[in-house]
Amino acid sequence: MKEINIDVEILTNDAPGFLNGVYRDHDFDTANGWHQFRSDPAVSTTVWLRSGQPEGTPWTNQFGWKSEEMDQMIDDAASELDPETRAEMYHAIQRREMEEIPVIFAIEHPFISVTSKKLKNHHNTPRWNSSSWYDLWLDE
Repeated sequence: MKEINIDVEILTNDAPGFLNGVYRDHDFDTANGWHQFRSDPAVSTTVWLRSGQPEGTPWTNQFGWKSEEMDQMIDDAASELDPETRAEMYHAIQRREMEEIPVIFAIEHPFISVTSKKLKNHHNTPRWNSSSWYDLWLDE
């Protein structure tokens, strides 16, 4: 950024500092965190677009953007039971987001894990690293 004359201050806060600075105080120009996506947009990405969460709620619409139409689209898609219709409704949300939202999510974090060869039954769910390891076992 310095090469194009943009002054940048990089802060590495602890978890409470990050959560308060971004989600409660809105004290940032750009922020990124290790957000974990779930398979269903109703409980992952749309929480960044839906208004109405209490100020300071982590992993939500931290920039305070509000669109009553977007809120309704999100609510409608979350309750749609037909898979094809629901998928199209989320695609419509994505299109509208790219047209209207004042912030672009420009950073994508890979979700990588490394495991020992002795670890058995790992990665048996899409969110293995952040889900229950109840059926994990070690081979001796």
